[in-house]
Amino acid sequence: MFTTIMKFYFPTFLSVVSFFILSCDIDEDLIEISNIGGEKSELLIPEIIEMEGNEDAIELVMQAGQTEFFEGTFSDTFGYNGHFLGPTLRVYKNQVITLTTKNTIGEPSTIHKHGLHVPGNVDGGPHQPIASGKSRVDVLNINQEASTNWYHPHLMGSNAEQVYKGLAGMMIVEDEKSLSLGLPDEYGLNDIPLIVQDRLFVDGKMTYTSDHRVGYLGNTILVNGTPNAFKKVPIGWVRFRVLNASNARFYNFNFEDNRNFQVIATEGGFLDRPVTVKNLEVWPGERFEIMVNFSNSSSIKFMAISNNRRQSESFEIIEFRPDESISSQGELPTQLNSITPYDASQAENIREFRFNMDGVEGGMMGINGFAMNMKVINERVQKNILERWVISSFDGKHPFHLHGTSFQILSMDGNAVPLQERGWKDVVKVNDEAEILVRFELEADDDDPYMYHCHILEHEDMGMMGQFTVQ
Repeated sequence: MFTTIMKFYFPTFLSVVSFFILSCDIDEDLIEISNIGGEKSELLIPEIIEMEGNEDAIELVMQAGQTEFFEGTFSDTFGYNGHFLGPTLRVYKNQVITLTTKNTIGEPSTIHKHGLHVPGNVDGGPHQPIASGKSRVDVLNINQEASTNWYHPHLMGSNAEQVYKGLAGMMIVEDEKSLSLGLPDEYGLNDIPLIVQDRLFVDGKMTYTSDHRVGYLGNTILVNGTPNAFKKVPIGWVRFRVLNASNARFYNFNFEDNRNFQVIATEGGFLDRPVTVKNLEVWPGERFEIMVNFSNSSSIKFMAISNNRRQSESFEIIEFRPDESISSQGELPTQLNSITPYDASQAENIREFRFNMDGVEGGMMGINGFAMNMKVINERVQKNILERWVISSFDGKHPFHLHGTSFQILSMDGNAVPLQERGWKDVVKVNDEAEILVRFELEADDDDPYMYHCHILEHEDMGMMGQFTVQ
């Protein structure tokens, strides 16, 4: 079970650093992760809810509570079926799942099924609010490849704070392929979720304030809600499902000994074959599955460099401690998938989108010069038609997320797509310009449209989002 009360060592020095940060005018470019050390805490593994039948039911309760991240200090938090984060949901292709979500947090929210291929009327966008004290029932037809997805709020104007306070959880889809490849598949043992978030702590208390044009950055890394975490792992191959659930921080992950590791999946499923890397960029909303071989290995730190603006210092994410007493099985296959590339010449339509940090009416942010308007359908897309979308930005980095489907990346800044990005995606990194090829197979109407938006959550709340129908 995911434990609500979490007690960890909290050095006084961090309080001093945090107080200094908030006592001054905040230059968010300069908020960095504090690597102070101290006693480590074992990684919390969220409870898993396993769906085995064809018409199973899941109930999630949005709850408000308090979480003791650091000893003696409680933070106001949100969670699903607990007070921070939520259980991992594991479902299977061709299942029909009834998901009931009850809201008890004292304010409206939604539940977006990020990465699931579902119609607009159950997607959980801003048009599907759940009032406090009310419940919503969604019937989900699971019909996509094995993949790592997640769920979180998507309420216009307050999404950033609700996710920040803890409303997020992982959702795993399995299929015949994933079950037959021989990959590590023992949840929490050799198939381990890593929900990575940065949070700002002041005197041990998690803090959030509004109006952060560059996106809210923290000074402390939480993995599955655990600060200063370690995890005992088996000798041999271990599979990690890495989710960047931070509001705004970009990560370039690596190991302190500069070892190779294998990328096996992007957001929408397996790559054709494993890709060997030493570094892996993961922007907000992105998910990657990686494999690490801990044979003949001592304790090793999983590190990151933040790619937000001027930051360049490396900091620790989590420490892994190989343990010979933990037995597990699982291998790294040479072949994982067979992805048929889209043919760009067959695209029947081209759409262009440009992120706007400034110059939007009302001091908002926007796309193509307009801030998000719940009453305006920005695009109308025809079902089952291949399209080419060109997304650009000349005033900062933006992770572009698209609801309702997975796409393929055609180019990034005019360059060939890195091997680890040549899979099914629902988030694309936009530095200057990215091009994607996309096809929609499910419907979204005027009452329940899909969204496209920047996944820096503060940008989304400030209007950097649009909506579209598929019919």
